[in-house]
Amino acid sequence: MKKFNWEEFKYKNNKIAVHCKTEEEAKDFCNQMHEHGMKWGDGDSYLENINYNKYLGKTCYSNSCLYGGYDFYEQIGYRILEWSDYMGVGNKEFTKADLKDGMVVEYKNGKRRLVIANMLIGEDGFLTLDSFRENLENIKFMDHTIVKIFKIKEAMTFNYILDDDNLKLIWERIEVKHMTVDEMQKKLEELTGERVEFEPSVEEMIGVICKYCRKAKCNTCVIPSGMSCNFANYSKDEVKKAYEKVMEDGRKES
Repeated sequence: MKKFNWEEFKYKNNKIAVHCKTEEEAKDFCNQMHEHGMKWGDGDSYLENINYNKYLGKTCYSNSCLYGGYDFYEQIGYRILEWSDYMGVGNKEFTKADLKDGMVVEYKNGKRRLVIANMLIGEDGFLTLDSFRENLENIKFMDHTIVKIFKIKEAMTFNYILDDDNLKLIWERIEVKHMTVDEMQKKLEELTGERVEFEPSVEEMIGVICKYCRKAKCNTCVIPSGMSCNFANYSKDEVKKAYEKVMEDGRKES
């Protein structure tokens, strides 16, 4: 069972969609998104409607708080993850309340401690759990933030308890480096020595088009004739064409 990286998924610049093959998977994933503070693009709760009936076994949910068919996200170059690989055990974030006697924790500085009652005990000292926030970050010292949690295979001497061979990893903190588009552009230009320009993703373009459509009147629509309002069925070229017309019209107004 893999651990799902919620920080990576929620970061809008990452092109990620999650495929749910069954309604059970869709309900579970939508519930997880709700628990992680996410909502549909229009602000509605994921618990109110999972939007599974349209695409059924091909339903995908993107990190832009939208949904669509598997083929659509594949066509526009999204990395598609299978929720069945993550569903179930292992996706819950650990908190202080989840620490049990006999578990072993590892700090950011690499030191390990044995959990006993309200204490984390090591050869060179101990800390109480009062020193940590609910998310296991140390209140004062970042190098004492808990980054790994293990179960013990065998209870032996204290030294052996903390040994690699005697531990089974059950949780690991995954940290994602966040960068703005400008920062990514600068970094890429430093690495390649070439001028780099970013184009909006298909979903970002659709978002701009939808925002335009909510304000505009249909009888003055600038989207090329013959193209419907069902943007999810557009090809990448059609989305780009409609986006360019909308942007052109916006520049005229300003």
